[in-house]
Amino acid sequence: DVPVATFTETANEIADNITDGSNIIDHIYDFPVSDDYTFRHSVNVSAIAALIATWLKYPADNVSAIALAGLLHDVGKSQLPQELLNQPNKLSPSDYKVYQTHTQLGYELVKKKSEIAESVLLGIAEHHEREDGSGYPKKSRSQMIHPYAKIIAVAGPLDVITLLSITTASLL
Repeated sequence: DVPVATFTETANEIADNITDGSNIIDHIYDFPVSDDYTFRHSVNVSAIAALIATWLKYPADNVSAIALAGLLHDVGKSQLPQELLNQPNKLSPSDYKVYQTHTQLGYELVKKKSEIAESVLLGIAEHHEREDGSGYPKKSRSQMIHPYAKIIAVAGPLDVITLLSITTASLL
């Protein structure tokens, strides 16, 4: 079961605390590295997505919805085998096909909650779609990808790149 009320409350707090974004990125990465990468990544993506939505001048309700979509974007991974998620090497083609199902699994899981807006669901389902049609699950092109998914598609890799650079810098 997805505790939607808790996720919504958290997303609203994240969105409410995003003003002009000053130092938000610095604060996100001040937390110690968590054992639960997906949880930390989802919180970071939520904050970054809310910040991007604020910069794009989305209304406050939309910023909260985008923050919620960011928080839930990888919830489908909870339905995947742990050994697949903890694979230290590059996934085999067959494992990658299974991994790609997390977007649809997340959509189906969250869709069970009637209070979740379709825009949030599409942010979850389409966050790996790409403008040129090279993404998944549907290989949708630009006009067919929901704007929330596009924001999450930027926020997700930004978090990964930033975390990797911070981790690498701390090793030097």
